[in-house]
Amino acid sequence: MTMASSQGFRTALLVLCVIGSFTTMANESETALKAVAKSNTEFTSSLYNALTQVVDGNLIFSPYSLSAVMAMVKAGAKGRTANDIQTAMKYPTDDNTLFKGYKALLESLKSDGQNFTLETVNRVYAKTGFKLQSRFTSIVEENFGAKIEQLDFTKSSQAASTINDFVARTTHDKIKDLISPGDLDSLTRLVLVNAIYFKGLWKNQFNKQLTKEADFHLNKNDTVKVQMMKIEADFPYGEIEELNAKAIALPYQGDRLSMIILLPNEIEGLKDMEEKLKNFSLASIPSRLRERKINLSMPKFTLESTIDLKGPLTAIGAGSIFDETKADFSGIPEDKSEQLYVSKAVQKAFIEVNEEGSEAAAATGFIFQNRISGAEKSVSVVVNRPFTMFVTEHEQEIHDTSEPVILFKAKVSSIPSK
Repeated sequence: MTMASSQGFRTALLVLCVIGSFTTMANESETALKAVAKSNTEFTSSLYNALTQVVDGNLIFSPYSLSAVMAMVKAGAKGRTANDIQTAMKYPTDDNTLFKGYKALLESLKSDGQNFTLETVNRVYAKTGFKLQSRFTSIVEENFGAKIEQLDFTKSSQAASTINDFVARTTHDKIKDLISPGDLDSLTRLVLVNAIYFKGLWKNQFNKQLTKEADFHLNKNDTVKVQMMKIEADFPYGEIEELNAKAIALPYQGDRLSMIILLPNEIEGLKDMEEKLKNFSLASIPSRLRERKINLSMPKFTLESTIDLKGPLTAIGAGSIFDETKADFSGIPEDKSEQLYVSKAVQKAFIEVNEEGSEAAAATGFIFQNRISGAEKSVSVVVNRPFTMFVTEHEQEIHDTSEPVILFKAKVSSIPSK
C-alpha cells in the first residue's frame, strides 16, 4: 500500500491495478529478502569459525561481499557443485528465492544520500570471445546488477589493472591490487568481483579532546598503549550471559546501520566466547539490547586483511568449486567443451574506527579457468581487551525481518600501531 500510494491517484482503475501489482511484488520480495538475510547471518558464523582456524590475530572480512559473489557463482553451477554451494553458504534451497533476495538486498543497501555512504557493485569480466549462456547472463545482470565486460586475459597486466582500478574506485582507494597479473593467463575465462564501501558517522560522536592514551590488554600479563576514545550517551546495551560477555550497539546517523561490539567479561575470554558463538545466533543480539546510559571507552583502530578463501570455503563444504575434476559450472559457458573450475578466491577488507565514525571496504574476486589446465545509573563499558564486532544493516521500517544483514565482521586481538 505504501509503495502504491506514492504513485498518486490518477484514476480509480489505475490505482487498483498498481496496488495489486505492487502488493504481490512486495510480498515476494520480502520473503526472498528475509531468506537471504537469514542465510547471511548463519553463513557469517560458520565462515568466522573457519577463518579463525587459519588466521591468527586480527581479522576483518565482509560476509556480504563473499556471499554475493558465491550467489553469482551458484547461478552457473550444476549438480553436486550447486548443492555444495547451497549447503555451505546456507542459501535458500530455491534459486528463484536466492536471486530475488539479492536483488531486493542490493536495492535496500543503497545510500540514503544524507547520513552515510554505502556502495556495493558487482562485475563479471569474461575472456574476449568467451560466450556466456543467456540464463547466466540474465541472472547476474537482472538480480545482481552486474555489468559484463570482456578482457584479454593473455594481456595479464592490462587486465589486472582494469579489474583493480574498478575495485579501487568503488572502495574509494581503500582496497588496491585485489588480484595480480600472475593470477591471469591464457586459460582464464571469467573473473567475478564484488566490491563494497561504507562510511558512516556515529549517531553519538566521540569528543576528540577526551581521547587519551590507555592500556589495552593483550592477555593477563601483557598490555599495549592505545588511543582510547570516551563518551557518555544512551546506547543499546545488554549482558549476554550465554556468552559471558557484554554487547553494545553504536548506531550510525540515520539509524539504519550499527556497529555491535561483543566484549568478553574476562581479559582472556575471547577464545571461550568464540567457542560459544558457534551455537549462538548473532541475529538474536539486537533484540536483547535496550537503551542504557553508557560510559563507554573504546580504542581507535584500523584493520586490514587479505584472505585466501580456498581453505575456509573448503572447510565449510564448498571445496568442490576448486576441484578441476569435479567442479560443474556447465551453466556458464555457451560452448560445452569449456569445463570451468575456480582457480582462485580472495578477499581484501579494511576498516577504520575513530571519533567521528567508521569507514570500511572489501572486495572479493573469483577467477575461473578452463579445467584443461536511559534514566538508570550509567553503565561503564571499557573495551580494553580482545573483542569481536560486526557492522549490520537493519532497516526495520522497510523490511519486516528480524534478520540483520551483516556487512563486515572483525576480531580485534590487538590494536595495530600506525
